[in-house]
Amino acid sequence: MDAEILHMCAMIIIFGITFLSAYSLARRRFKMISSFLVSLLFSLFIILALHNFDMSRYLHDTSSALASHLRLENAYPIFFGIFSTLVAYFISSRISAQAYRSLYHILTGVILLFLLIADEGFTLIIISIALILLTFGEYFRLMENNALSRFVEKVLNPAFRGNEVEGYLSSFLYLVGVFLIVLFLPKLIAITSVMILAFSDPTATIIGKRFGKTKWKTNPDKSVEGSLGMFTVSLIVLFSMQFFHDLNLTILTLFFVAIAITIVEALPLKIGDNILIPVLAGMVMIGGSAGGNTPHIWLFLLPILGALVYSFKMLDLFGTAIAMFFGLLVLLSATQQFLMVLMCFLVLGFLISRFKYKEKEKIGAAEANYAKRGINPVIASGIMSTFSALLYTIEPRLSIFLFSGAISTALANVFATEIGVLQKNPRILFKFEKVKAGTRGAVSLLGEVGGIVGALLMGSAMAYLFSDYRLVFVSLVAGFFGCNVDSIMGSYVPNITKSEVSVFATLFGGLFALIFY
Repeated sequence: MDAEILHMCAMIIIFGITFLSAYSLARRRFKMISSFLVSLLFSLFIILALHNFDMSRYLHDTSSALASHLRLENAYPIFFGIFSTLVAYFISSRISAQAYRSLYHILTGVILLFLLIADEGFTLIIISIALILLTFGEYFRLMENNALSRFVEKVLNPAFRGNEVEGYLSSFLYLVGVFLIVLFLPKLIAITSVMILAFSDPTATIIGKRFGKTKWKTNPDKSVEGSLGMFTVSLIVLFSMQFFHDLNLTILTLFFVAIAITIVEALPLKIGDNILIPVLAGMVMIGGSAGGNTPHIWLFLLPILGALVYSFKMLDLFGTAIAMFFGLLVLLSATQQFLMVLMCFLVLGFLISRFKYKEKEKIGAAEANYAKRGINPVIASGIMSTFSALLYTIEPRLSIFLFSGAISTALANVFATEIGVLQKNPRILFKFEKVKAGTRGAVSLLGEVGGIVGALLMGSAMAYLFSDYRLVFVSLVAGFFGCNVDSIMGSYVPNITKSEVSVFATLFGGLFALIFY
């Protein structure tokens, strides 16, 4: 991806986060317009500071990034998006909430597909802007009570599921998933993943709601009929892309992709499928198209490792199955070193969870069912690390750095949680309020030290296995940063699940590691 595009996307996101942070603080003392102006000036100051207060450099960087992407054909999807949003807004009161959500889902996918086909770089810019606008919309919807907040509520509320009305937007997860695959994966695989997300997922919902009579025992909210719809449409998308554009995948791989995402969509997960489906589809396609860099003996060792993990009760049955699936993808497209690091993470996380367990149990801060880890924590902790490892066939060094930050964040989180609960009276970051040990998002000195130790251990394993001792420092810094992102999101983002917090924390940890790339 063009470095100028990545720079511009980073500036858009930094500007948005800075503006919203400054605005939320200013609103405690000033009216809306004054707060807006103060926040705008402060955000521009930060952006200029990142360009050494050189206005000509800032204008040059911005114009260079836009020059090759402001083309007429790129404007068509934007006009279509504006028009379809207005139409959806006016008909939202005339159709059911479920129908509106499905329409919203499909239209978003179609707009992104048009953008992606026309220009990948421009797509990333638009998604960056959309993510910031959605964040603004969520803030105004929850925190303000004026004409603007009521308009945002009117437009967005019908598209949310019940548990998202006061929490994270389904659309936000949708855009994050698409952003990741466009940023890191080849264009054809990214387009196929977006098509699956845009058409297969709403098909499963529509068929499940209208014809779903046979419910899954593991997840009564989903039906066999809906899953068959998901599988069928996914297979049609995959075979169409293979026939017309040659994805360079075998028929067996195409079926494997459709089966994998159908299973994930049907599971009772606490992570939004809008981010899981495109990322997982892209992961399996990358794994299936890779030649493989791992000796075949490791493919025979994987079931043995899985059996040992389950027999020692490190994971439960479903957790072990997902871990083995991730391990298989890693072996197919990366090297055995990645799998060895994942095993180190699993063993170290298991050992620290048993550290002074009786003491944690006495204070009511012990993690329930500590001897077994289920499917949700396995996916939450492992999906970004596995995704990073699969990029090895595309860009090996980038893959290693991204993997280092993600896996170090995951282990730092485990260590910080398991050690931090032993300290009385932890505090909420920035508010510094004392809370009960085990409170979500709370931090303590002992927990911070634990997080540093976890990141350092993971960095040491990375450095040894990949013969690059810079990874000790990269893992330490990225892991510590990602671990505190986890605490901040846990404290300040309402109604987001623990699993979703873990996904975002490992994502931010991985991206932070790329600073040293």
